[in-house]
Amino acid sequence: MALPELLDAGQPAFFQHWVQQARLLGATQTLPDEVLIGALPRFLEEMTGALRQEAGGPGGSPLPGQSHVAVAHGRHRVRLGFDAALVVREFALLRDCLFEWIQQRGLQPSLAQLRLLSRCIDTGTREALSQFSSATQVSAADGEQLSAARYRLVMLATNDVVWDWDLISNEVVWNEAVRLVLGHAPQALGSGLYLTSAAWWLEHIHPEARERISESIHSVIDGKESFWREEYRFRRGDGTYAAVEDRGYLVRDAGGRALRMVGSMQDVTARHAAEEALRQSEFRYRRLADSGVFGMLEWKADGAITAVNDALLGLLGLTRGAALAPGFGLWKRLAAGSPEALKQLKETGVLPPFEARYGREDGRQVDLLISGFALDEGQGRGLALMLDTSRLKAVQEERERLMVRLQESEARFRNMADHAPVMLWVTEPSALCSYLSKGWYDFTGQSEAEGLGFGWLSRVHPDDAKRSSEVFLAANARKEAFRLDYRLRSKEGEYRWMIDSASPRFTPDGEFLGYIGSLIDISDRKQAEVEREELLARESEARQEAEEANRLKDEFLATVSHELRTPLTAMLGWVQMLRMGSLPAAKHARALETVERNARAQGQLIEDLLDVSRIMSGKLKLEVAPVEVSAVVEQALESVQPAADAKDIRIQAALDSTGHVMGDAQRLQQVVWNLLSNAVKFTAKGGRIQVLVERRDSAVDITVADTGRGIPEKFLPHVFDRFRQADGSSTRSAGGLGLGLSIVRHLVELHGGTVNALSEGEGKGATFIVTLPLSVAMRREVIIPRSLAPGLSRGLQCPPELAHLRVLIVDDEEDTRELLRTLLEGCQVTIFTAASAEEGLATLMAKRPDLLVSDIGMPGVDGYGFIARVRALSAEQGGRTPAVALTAYARMEDRARVLLAGFHSHVPKPVEPVELLAVLASLSGRFALGRE
Repeated sequence: MALPELLDAGQPAFFQHWVQQARLLGATQTLPDEVLIGALPRFLEEMTGALRQEAGGPGGSPLPGQSHVAVAHGRHRVRLGFDAALVVREFALLRDCLFEWIQQRGLQPSLAQLRLLSRCIDTGTREALSQFSSATQVSAADGEQLSAARYRLVMLATNDVVWDWDLISNEVVWNEAVRLVLGHAPQALGSGLYLTSAAWWLEHIHPEARERISESIHSVIDGKESFWREEYRFRRGDGTYAAVEDRGYLVRDAGGRALRMVGSMQDVTARHAAEEALRQSEFRYRRLADSGVFGMLEWKADGAITAVNDALLGLLGLTRGAALAPGFGLWKRLAAGSPEALKQLKETGVLPPFEARYGREDGRQVDLLISGFALDEGQGRGLALMLDTSRLKAVQEERERLMVRLQESEARFRNMADHAPVMLWVTEPSALCSYLSKGWYDFTGQSEAEGLGFGWLSRVHPDDAKRSSEVFLAANARKEAFRLDYRLRSKEGEYRWMIDSASPRFTPDGEFLGYIGSLIDISDRKQAEVEREELLARESEARQEAEEANRLKDEFLATVSHELRTPLTAMLGWVQMLRMGSLPAAKHARALETVERNARAQGQLIEDLLDVSRIMSGKLKLEVAPVEVSAVVEQALESVQPAADAKDIRIQAALDSTGHVMGDAQRLQQVVWNLLSNAVKFTAKGGRIQVLVERRDSAVDITVADTGRGIPEKFLPHVFDRFRQADGSSTRSAGGLGLGLSIVRHLVELHGGTVNALSEGEGKGATFIVTLPLSVAMRREVIIPRSLAPGLSRGLQCPPELAHLRVLIVDDEEDTRELLRTLLEGCQVTIFTAASAEEGLATLMAKRPDLLVSDIGMPGVDGYGFIARVRALSAEQGGRTPAVALTAYARMEDRARVLLAGFHSHVPKPVEPVELLAVLASLSGRFALGRE
C-alpha cells in the first residue's frame, strides 16, 4: 500500500494513538477526544493531498505553503486557553507519531516524502502559532528596533556567537558560531541557524556563576533597563570551559512587556590568558629585580641609566642618586671594554655575556659577568644583568679542590665496598639507586645499567617486591632508617632470603642525601625460624586439641553421670514408697508409669552409648532390605506425636510414597526418630514442626524443620560431632548426651546418604535434610496403595466408576496406546486414540470424551502444548475435560509443572494398571462423570 492510501485508511487508528500520547503533555487531561484532536484530521488530509500532488497522482493538492486548516486549529487552541509552547509540542508529537506509525506498518517511504511531511508539519506549526499574535508578535516599531539591534550586534562582532532569545516560547536561536566557536551542534534550523531552549544555555554556564548570571539577566528582563552585559565561563562541546563576554539587548512591546532579547557572546579566553601571562611576567620581573641575586640596570641608547636595583648599588658601592646622575656614564664605563658585545647587541638586540672589572670608590676591585638584551625593537632601551664573579671564582677553586678529595674518598669507598662480605648500595634523595657494590652484580648477574635506578627491584621475589618497595619509599619520604627482609634471585635462579638495612645520609647542614645500606644472606637462619615456627604451631595445635578433648571428656562424663542419675532418683524414690506401703492406692499407677518411663530413658541412653561404641569399632551392621521411606517416617511420627501433643506442637507432614531405598528400616526409623525428638525437645510450646519426604532425581530427601531455638552460627559446623552440645553447661535447659545427631550422621552415611543442618541463628529454628539414594532394584516397582492392594492379589479389579466412560488416549507410541486400550476396554470403557497432539485435538472436539489421557514427551507439539490448546477451547468444545498426564519425567518439579500446565493428575511411566485405574476412578468421582 502506498503512503497516501495508508494515511487515508488508517486515520482513525492513528489519531487514537496520538491522543494517548497527547494526554501526557499536560493541560489536556479533561478535554474530550474530539476536542483534543481539533482540526488535525483535516490537516492530515491536506498532507495526503500534498503527497499525491508531489507524486503527480490524481486527487492531489498543492503543497500547503499556507494552511487554512492549521489557522483554524490555532484559533481553536487560543479559545481553549493553550499557550504557544503547547501547540508547538502538539505538532512535534504529530510528526513523531506519524513517522513511528509508518515504520510499524512496514512502509519505507522515500527521503523526499519524509521531507515533504516535515515541511507540511512545519507549515502547520507556523500557521497555528500565527493566531497567538497577542502573545508573540510585536508592533512595527518594536520590530524595527529588534532589526536594528540585530544588525548592530552582527556588525560589531561578526565572528561572535549571536543569539536571539524568544521570551514567550523560551527558545533561543543561535548563529553558526555556536558550532564553530563553542563546538556545540544543537537542533539545526537551516541557513546556519540552530535552536535550543533557554534552559540549555543556563545549564552550560559554569555552576559557580550560574545563579549569578540567571539573577543578572532576569533583573534586566523584569526591570526597565534594555542592555545586559556579563562575563562568565561557558562549557564547550568538548567539556572544557571558555571565558565569554556576553551582551544582550532587550525588546519590549508597546506596553513594556519583554518579548525578546538578542545578543552576542564573545570568547575572551585568549585575552584573559594573555592578561594573566602579562601579570605573571611582570610579577617574575619584579621578583627577579628584588631577589638580590643579580645587579640590574635599565639603560637608554645615549648611555643614560634610568633604573637600578638595590643589589647593583650594593655590588658597586654606589648610591641611587650617584648611579642615576646624568654625567656619571655608568653603563659606558662598564661596557667600554667589550666593543664586540656592544656590536652584537646592535645587530641582534642581545648582549652576549662578557666579563668586566669595576673599581669601587673604596678601592676594591669587583669582577663582573654582564649580559643583557634590548627592551624594544629600536634598541632605544635595554636591560643589563650583572653577577659578582669574584666569589664565584673563589668558590670554583675551592670546588675543584673538594672534587679531587671527593674522588679520592670515593675510590677508597668503592675499593672497600667491593671487598666487603656484604652487598652495599647507595641511593639519591629521589630514591633512585646510584651505586651497587661488586657483590651485588656477582650475586644477581645484573649489569650496572640493569641494577641502578629501580632496576634492583626486578630481582626481588614477586611476592615481596611490592611490600619492599612500599617500605623503602615510605622510609625515604620520612628520611628514617629502615630494615626489611625479602627474597632475592641469584643469577642461577635460586631465591635467597636477605636482610636489608639502611640509614639516611645528611650533610652537616641537615640536607638529606639519600641512603646507604647493606644486604646480608639470612637464608639458613630464615629456614631455621620457619621450622621452629612450624614446630611451635604443631605443638600448639596438638595442645589445644588435647585440651579440647579433655574438656569434652569431662563434660561428657559429667553429662553421663547426670543423665543416668536423674532417672534413678525418680525410680528409687517411687519404688521405696511402694515398698513402704505409704503410697496411696490412687497413686500406684502414677508411680509405675514414672518408673517405666525413666527405665526406658535409661535404656535409650545406654543404647546410644552402645551404638557409638559399635560405630567407633566398625561393628555396626545393617539389615538391608527394600524400605519405603514414607512408612518409616510415619512410624517415627507416631512415636513422637504424644510428646508433641504434650507441648501443643503442631506437626505438618507431606510424605511422598514413591520413594524406596535399600536399607535397614529399624536404623532409618532411628534416624528420623532422633531428628523428630530433637525438634520436639528444642521447640517451645505452640511451635510447629514440618516433615517432608520427596523424590529428587535419583534420591529421596527427608526434611525435618522446626520453629525452635535454632543453632548458633559458630556451633553449626560441630552439630554432628560426638559428645558436642551447643550448651554443655550444668545450667542447660535440655537433657541428652549429645550423641543423637552423631549417630544420625553415621547411620545415614552407612546407607550411602548425606545429612545437612541449616539454621539462620538462635531463635530462628533449624532444618535437617537427610538425602538417601533411591534403590536401583526398586525403581520400576510401584507400591500399590493399601486400599488397592487386596484387589491385586485377587486379579485386576475394575472400579465400577469407569463403566461406560469415554476416554481419549493421546500417545505417539503405538504399543502404549494398545496397552491402555486393552486395559481400559476390559473395564467397559469406550476408547478413542490419537498418535499426535493435532490428531488428539481434532478427536477431542469431534468425540467429546469424558476423560483425557495424554503423553508428555511427543514429537512436534508435546503434552504441555497439547493441554494448553485444550484449555483454550470453550467448555462446549471440550476445554474443561479432566486430563491425566503420562510421563517418564517423575521429579517433583515435573509433577508441579504438569499440574500448573492444566492436567488434573500425573502418572509416571512405566504405567502400573492398578494405579492408572485408581487415578481415572478418582477423577471420575471428582468431576461426577458418566453417561446414561
